[in-house]
Amino acid sequence: MASTSCPQCAFESPAGMRFCGRCGAALAARCPHCGAEAPPDFRFCGHCGKGLQETAAPERPVYTPKHLADKILKSRSA
Repeated sequence: MASTSCPQCAFESPAGMRFCGRCGAALAARCPHCGAEAPPDFRFCGHCGKGLQETAAPERPVYTPKHLADKILKSRSA
């Protein structure tokens, strides 16, 4: 990842930093989806509209095979 330049003092901070290491100013975040720069207080990208927080992959639905579901339902009534 590329470094981030501070908007106040132009210090180059390592990627992923939220505040400048030299002057303490808030650094702009980059959208994980489109890469556009976003002001520090934004929660959604002003370019693509997606959330600025990277999210984990959605969980896949659990599939119970029919023969197991039938066995569970039968033992439930016992």
